Amino acid sequence: MKVKSSVPNQSTDRKGALELGTHTLGFPRLAGHFVTPPLSCRAPSGQTEVANLSLLRLAKLLAARLWASLFFPINWELPASPVLLLLLAAASVALLYSGWASRHSPLAWFSLCAAVFCALPASSQLLIGAGLQKSRLLYLPSVGLALLLGVACASLTSRRAGLACAAAIIAFHAGALRHNLVGWQHVSTLSRVTCDSARQFARSPERQVVAIGLPGSIRGVYFFMNGLDACLGLGDGGYWQVQSLPPGAQPPPGFQGDVLRWQESTSSLAAVRP
Repeated sequence: MKVKSSVPNQSTDRKGALELGTHTLGFPRLAGHFVTPPLSCRAPSGQTEVANLSLLRLAKLLAARLWASLFFPINWELPASPVLLLLLAAASVALLYSGWASRHSPLAWFSLCAAVFCALPASSQLLIGAGLQKSRLLYLPSVGLALLLGVACASLTSRRAGLACAAAIIAFHAGALRHNLVGWQHVSTLSRVTCDSARQFARSPERQVVAIGLPGSIRGVYFFMNGLDACLGLGDGGYWQVQSLPPGAQPPPGFQGDVLRWQESTSSLAAVRP
């Protein structure tokens, strides 16, 4: 008779724990996140963006653009208030002070490397401009940033100094968020007005529209480069065929639908009459 031992098998437990952790953390999905984006995004030449990415450009993106967008997430296409600039100065001092105090901390270096590692999948798309467009790609690296800031503030010997640095950083990010939301609110209102104007001008029975010069983004916020057909469809519940053309272009010869042109001076749509 074989007696089953009640002592757990350590190798079996480790294997089970590894499998549980792998499925819990969603390793297949995480692996897809790290492999799919750089291999699926293609440049106009037809090659993947990773194939066109030089080491010098990669170093610039990961060493400069990444940290500038993470540490100072300000939409510079909007005028910054004096209060925001003061908060920026205070946060810069707090970052330098706490960062110097944590320079020997292994956990701080781990957090920094984690942020860079999480940014690698989208490294070919990290050319984030002054309007913070594409900053959505930094959601995962921001976890490493949060860990880094926490470790840096906790590394200060004085509790009062750590709390002061943390308060300065949090106040700055709160001010930056409020500043950036002004741009989103402005473009949201402009989108609603533009959509209403498009419905007013689009009257052709062919349900075809040519939109000339619609910007892809305004103040760093995505606009109606895409989505005008859905906007028109929401008005009458039908399907509209919309063709977007660059500024200065002319509608195709023999086009029988409506032609709308974006007026940059007034930030509005206008109907082009034949």
